[in-house]
Amino acid sequence: MENGYTLKPAYVSQTELQRLDRVHRAFTEYFGGRLALAPLDTMKPRAILDMGCGSGAWAIDAALRFPEATVYAVDINPLPSRSLPSNVYFQLLNLRDPFPFEEASFDIIHIRMLPDVEQFLHRVATLIKPSGWLLVEEPDDDDPSQDGTRRGIAARSPLVAKLHSIIRSHGSEPCIGKDLQCILESSGQFSEVNVEKITIPMCGQPAASPAVQKFGLVWRDSHLDIANSLPARYSAQGLTEEMAKEFREDLKDVTREFTGLKSDIISWEDRDFEYPFPFLVECHLAVPNGRRGFYQKKRSVLELRSLLFRANNLLIYKALPILKAAWDMGINTIDTANLYSNGESERIIATFMKQNNIPRKNMVIMTKINYLVAPDPGTFTLFFPDLANTREYVNQGGLSRVAIINQVEASLDRLNTTYIDLLQIHDFDSNTPIEETMKALHDLVVSGKVRYLGASRLSAWQLAEMNHVAESNGWTPFICTQVEHSLLYRSEEIDMFAYCQLKGIGVISFSPLMDGYLARPLGTETPRTQSIKGSPFEKKRRPSDEEIIKRVEELAGKHSWKMSQVALLWSLSKVSSPIVGANSPTRLAECVVTGKNLTADEIKYLEEPYEAQLRR
Repeated sequence: MENGYTLKPAYVSQTELQRLDRVHRAFTEYFGGRLALAPLDTMKPRAILDMGCGSGAWAIDAALRFPEATVYAVDINPLPSRSLPSNVYFQLLNLRDPFPFEEASFDIIHIRMLPDVEQFLHRVATLIKPSGWLLVEEPDDDDPSQDGTRRGIAARSPLVAKLHSIIRSHGSEPCIGKDLQCILESSGQFSEVNVEKITIPMCGQPAASPAVQKFGLVWRDSHLDIANSLPARYSAQGLTEEMAKEFREDLKDVTREFTGLKSDIISWEDRDFEYPFPFLVECHLAVPNGRRGFYQKKRSVLELRSLLFRANNLLIYKALPILKAAWDMGINTIDTANLYSNGESERIIATFMKQNNIPRKNMVIMTKINYLVAPDPGTFTLFFPDLANTREYVNQGGLSRVAIINQVEASLDRLNTTYIDLLQIHDFDSNTPIEETMKALHDLVVSGKVRYLGASRLSAWQLAEMNHVAESNGWTPFICTQVEHSLLYRSEEIDMFAYCQLKGIGVISFSPLMDGYLARPLGTETPRTQSIKGSPFEKKRRPSDEEIIKRVEELAGKHSWKMSQVALLWSLSKVSSPIVGANSPTRLAECVVTGKNLTADEIKYLEEPYEAQLRR
């Protein structure tokens, strides 16, 4: 909720897609075939950002004109289904939310339909490299004539005037074109500000130039089609279906005799300043050493886990270098889940493999199913279990036969692969018979779409019962399980570890650094620990926990190691694979513990203060 109303994503129809494409082509024709009025042709940009990308037309055009650049397109609405150049990456983003970008990341930023203009421009300016360009396109529909009367769309349509009034009542300005130059110049963030206003006749009468006249015809037809595009254009600004209906009625009187004026403000600004902007990325790795299937590996092989590639704190351009660093280090196993960023993590993995020409047979891909996947990467479906009963999500979550098949097919599509090396169930489904779940999983193995099966977050009895059902029927059993385990939380050792050792099942531990508490001295805060304070994910420390953390720090100083390496070496003495977070290639390298070992006395010393606790 921002300024009294909620921004909501909306489905972008093919009609709206075509409309936005036509408008983009009209702009480029007005620019003389160029992408913008700014002198971009003399540049060799490496990174371009299109904010509020709409149909993606501008981003696609930029990618084709600058094939050596990487173009990132963001919008509150999902990008319509269309073919994208290989150097274009899309991500859902509400522009009112914190930007998931590092400062000075982009040579060119293109934006339209600005929210909270002055604050927004300041935030955007931090993202532009020195001497980079900010390109802005804004409507000026309410621009008054010299006698003070309104012109443009608002003068012809009472509904548009009403809509503008509603937006203003919530603290935003729908038509900031007339104030744009003043805002840009007074910000002090740009070394050069250029502004051009186009007054577009939205009828067939002669204009200042053929390009402007054609521009006007496109705009006129665009607004005549606007009834079909209302959800995508205005749902984010509070337009109701009743208002949309009123607008459609209003348009009947306009038809093709529409003679209003459309004003657009186009500006291009040279960025010559630098501002700090924090950024956090999460990536995870593990070290496999199990006894079944492809887990028969030595500890020198690392495994990268792409957990929590979230839309609100990670963009693909930050994830790809971490994945590349892992690959260069010899890591060839990636663990993800359909839940992570609602499928975006799986798409990032597919992009990484394609960009680096990695043969499928050389990469081991692990993913998980059970939880619902929403169209918006920023929606955490775990908090909304009732979604499973809605029409859009029926049979898309859980471990029934149809849900399993639907989820696996979707993951295969996002991963751009024909098979999954290890498919893991993500928690127990008490609403589905175990026989149905295990038979469906077995059939996927027989079909070749899945090679091995694993589990995550099960209790010992659940894992034992599910494997018993599989083995009794001659079906494929689980070869590994994921559990929470660290120096500060060891409840799974009571029964899970004994069962897995007896059956030869590999154990993968998540949170071996306990949200980073075991990776830094007591009292040190990080963006992650701050972000989970007061949330269900916060894990309170006990006095015994703090004593263990002090001992980890002590041993790290003794050996000149990182605290995280001490904690991971302890984990490796207990489980097949500890999974840890890495927010940069440097952090990733710190997690490699090859050639390091703890003595039996050191392991005992670390464990002494531990106090048992109930399983969570």
